[in-house]
Amino acid sequence: MWRLLVAGSIFFPGLFLFCKFLLKRAPFNQWGEGDAVIVSARLVSSIQATMASSAGYIIASSCKDIMEDQHWLASAYILFATPYFVYDVYAMFLCHWYKTQVKGHEATPLSAAIGYLHREFLMVLHHVFMVIVCFPVSVFWRQGKGDYFQGMLFLAELSTPSVCLGKILIQYKQQHTLLHKVNGVLMLVTFFICRVLLFPYLYYAYSRYASIPLYLVPTLVPWQCNTGAFLLMAPQVYWFCLICRGAFRLFTRALQHTHTHSHTLSHTPPTTHNPDGTPTRTKHNPDGTPTRTKHNPDGTPTRTTHNPDGTPTRTKHNPDGTPTRTKHNLDGTPTRTTHNPDRRTIRTKHNPDGTSTRTKHNPDGTPTRTKHNLDGTPTRTTHNPDRRTIRTTHNPDGTSTRTKHNPDGRTTRTTHNPNGRTTRTTHNPDGTSTRTKHNPDGRTTRIKQNPKGRTRTKWHQEGSIHWAHRDPPTLPGP
Repeated sequence: MWRLLVAGSIFFPGLFLFCKFLLKRAPFNQWGEGDAVIVSARLVSSIQATMASSAGYIIASSCKDIMEDQHWLASAYILFATPYFVYDVYAMFLCHWYKTQVKGHEATPLSAAIGYLHREFLMVLHHVFMVIVCFPVSVFWRQGKGDYFQGMLFLAELSTPSVCLGKILIQYKQQHTLLHKVNGVLMLVTFFICRVLLFPYLYYAYSRYASIPLYLVPTLVPWQCNTGAFLLMAPQVYWFCLICRGAFRLFTRALQHTHTHSHTLSHTPPTTHNPDGTPTRTKHNPDGTPTRTKHNPDGTPTRTTHNPDGTPTRTKHNPDGTPTRTKHNLDGTPTRTTHNPDRRTIRTKHNPDGTSTRTKHNPDGTPTRTKHNLDGTPTRTTHNPDRRTIRTTHNPDGTSTRTKHNPDGRTTRTTHNPNGRTTRTTHNPDGTSTRTKHNPDGRTTRIKQNPKGRTRTKWHQEGSIHWAHRDPPTLPGP
């Protein structure tokens, strides 16, 4: 028994790490850490569901007597799969953590755990119930009877792969694809059959076995069976209602899109052919603003919308599929936003003073802001997830200055000089400042300035340490 538990405890986390390793190093797509974690967790859940469904089919098809026949997989797979539910609780937390990072929310591990339990409370409760109740009941309380029912319960996992695929498609904004629609229908059917109708079928199978009416089965089986069936079926019915609500929203949205498309076809906006042969189509929106679409010679469309405030917005779809949106503000400065295929967003704003500011939102949720000054020097500011701010300025004389604001209130400024010297100045919360200078000859000089003006100098040269103290000058008496 313990060997199977240990094997499951190693297999599922190891499979998760292996999938994440492959996804991060896949040559066809460079996955980030968060993307690799989310997709790997879904892959492991789908593999476990396939294994459980296969074991359930083998068990159920081999048991002719649904009460007395036994199959070794009934107890063996329970022992092997129980560690999966413990692992999956942590894997779901990792997915929740990286989703909050991508959305740009700053959260500590404690607040993320509280938000995770609030969002996934029912799923976590289901997993805990499987470990502390279903595991001992299936291994010890049954005493080898009812392997057929155990196999049928394994078949409930048949709907999990479509559920995981649907979550991945929603995560990456693929709700409009045909794959998402086909997968939604498959998920709806398999979830209803394998997780909702399964429990009434188990009662029906026992009524045929015992040759009694179906309505008498709940009164003749042990109360523990009725309680367990109710506790397992209740969350399945709740989740099925959520799936039905999502399918209804998708269906109504498709109907609205079809109606809007037919309305657009019946009111085709006028088309103007330009001298270069490219067509331009102008559409007047219900709010009175016009939208002008021009198809360029390279096949890419450019759409210009005049907003109610008088500012125009121009959107160009590039050949690589990335859109670039340029908005001309009321002050005459343009703002350009580009959405790249790697899910990074770059926003460039040209300021009235002639400087330009570029903001880049990285996949891990951290923004990087670069400002090009009038003298041609760039200043780059990065806000990291650990609440540290790093600002780098490239000066006209070739030196670069990096300023780092730490969470503990300390400010560290590092300057790289053209002659190879590095100067680092740290302003501590107690009012003292420490300046460290690395010279090209290998000497290191550290100067500490106290609030009272006392200076302490320490330098290293040829393996020796030298100290120098200097008190502040005293003023002469009257």
